[in-house]
Amino acid sequence: MDQLLVGWYGGVAVELMALERPVLCFLREDDLRFVPAPMREEIPVVRTTPATVYEVLKEWITASPERRAEQGRRGRRYVERWHDPARIAADLVQAYAEIAEARGRRRPLPAAGQALA
Repeated sequence: MDQLLVGWYGGVAVELMALERPVLCFLREDDLRFVPAPMREEIPVVRTTPATVYEVLKEWITASPERRAEQGRRGRRYVERWHDPARIAADLVQAYAEIAEARGRRRPLPAAGQALA
């Protein structure tokens, strides 16, 4: 179980999904519009609210081991796709390079894994 009031999952949820554990969390529907559609469609978090947490938790505690395992595998795939640190770092380097180019930097930024000069 992760956040029940904030409206989004946190670092604990990512770690639990990486460990193939089902995660229960409150996701604020209005905030999903800021998430890329493919990511939004794949979020494997079991949705709950403070009002429904007892019923949802009971459902998942008594769920079959197969159902919990499949939910866990979905979480692992999601983390590997959307929370991969190497991919995130490469995307960030690319974004910095585009910003630098737009501002007229003469020297290109180094590729991912290379030191800045």
